[in-house]
This record gives sequence, structure tokens and C-alpha cells, in this order.
Amino acid sequence: MKQLRTIRAVLVHPGLFGHVLAVVVALLLVGEALAAPTNSRPVPIETSTTDNNDFGEACDLYTLFDGTHGYPSSDPGTTQPNAGWGNSGIDQNNDQEDFAIFERSNFPEDITWFLLYEMTANAGINEIGIYDYDNPGTTLLLISGPAGAHQDSHPYWNGLVSGSTTFAASRFGFYLHYVDGATDVYYYTEDDRNPGGEAHAVIYDTRSAGGTWPQPGVVICWEDLPLGASEDDYNDLVMYIGNVIPEPATFVLMGLGVVVSLVARRRRK
Repeated sequence: MKQLRTIRAVLVHPGLFGHVLAVVVALLLVGEALAAPTNSRPVPIETSTTDNNDFGEACDLYTLFDGTHGYPSSDPGTTQPNAGWGNSGIDQNNDQEDFAIFERSNFPEDITWFLLYEMTANAGINEIGIYDYDNPGTTLLLISGPAGAHQDSHPYWNGLVSGSTTFAASRFGFYLHYVDGATDVYYYTEDDRNPGGEAHAVIYDTRSAGGTWPQPGVVICWEDLPLGASEDDYNDLVMYIGNVIPEPATFVLMGLGVVVSLVARRRRK
């Protein structure tokens, strides 16, 4: 009822209405410029019939997330269960998020990352990095190709390839860089930045997944070849990023709330 009285007050005072309309239009324009992009999800994830680890176990995302795989133990030729994945709480299709851009959940704590799994012939050359959404030329390499190469065919949850960064950008995304001879391409968590607008990153929110994932954070699963040129199974490189949450697209709503509040205050005076 109070909101209706405020709207009525604006409508019966043309001068006030004009000022409010101008502010609302300005907020809409600014909000459109500042709002974080999102991706269209879900995308289909194929099962793999050829991607097996060194022990002949299928290792597509379905198998990884439901915990039916193993990973190499200290005893060569044997495997042990990986509890970190066996209780993943992730549905590969239904839990896909539309996230594209992120911010820290707790500033100024570091962003942490773990390379969980890599299943690709490009393991020795793929690079993973972070970029500033507002200044895309500002980037930081997190994982070089050789650093992650020993992950080929081996799922891990023991932090063998991990780290943290104080990357200063307030809004950021992640990229996979693939270069091989004349082929030099970047794939981003933003579909719109990818060749043909293709989806090369499938993202899951650990806050809703639960399980044994550290909180809060996201799991990013990459496809490192053009869609249709591979199995499109998004298990080429899987990583966990900690202390990040999706960038909220709430600028316009916040601005409109301020406008209504100001109108109500002026009317009371």
C-alpha cells in the first residue's frame, strides 16, 4: 500500500515525475552497461566411450561426478576411491549455471584454485588464466601447459596442481588458451567471447552442490576443441575455483530502489 501511495504521488506531480523518469532511464542505461553477462544453459554433455584413464576406467563427467572412478595411489597399478568426487552432489545436466563473470565472495582474501582433472591430448599445451572483465587485456596465467601435463588421464583431489592469487580486478572471468602451431585460440567463461559464441565452459556452483566441496566456489569444466570437432564431453580440463561467486546483475534493481526511497522521503517532507 505504501508503494502505491508513492507511485500516486509521483504521477500527480508532473515535475517530480519528469525527474524520476529521467533518473530511471539513466539507471536503465547504466545498468545495461554494468550488468554482468550470462550464458544460455544447460548445454548437452556427451558421454565418452573412448576417454579412459590409465586403468581403463571411463572418465567422462558423468563417471567423475558420481564417484565410480578411481585415481592412482602411491602404489603403482592400484587405485583408491576419491571421496571428494564420490560425494560431488552435482548433476551434470540439471545443475549447470549460467554464470560467466565472477567476483570474490570474501574480499580481500585470495582466489584459490585446484586442477582436479585433465583428459586431453592437449594436456601439455593448454593454459588456464584469469582476466579482468572490465579490462580484458589484463590477465594472469594460473596453470601453464607443462604444469598440468602430468594430470593427463589422472583425476586428482590432492592439490598437486593448485595455487592462489590476489588478482586485483573486481569483476573477472577465466579462460583456456590453446596454441598448437598455427592454431592459437582463447576460450572464455563468457560464451559471447568465444568463436561462434560457443559454450566451452560448463560451470557448477558448490554452494548448491554441497558434498565435500570447499565453500564457496565453482567447478569449471572445459571443452578445448571447437564443438562438433570433439566429443563435447567437457572433461578436457576440470578445475575448482574457491572464494568466488557469480557477479550479480542487480544494478538496475538497486538503483530503482534508491529512486523510490528518495521519492518517498521527499513526499514526507
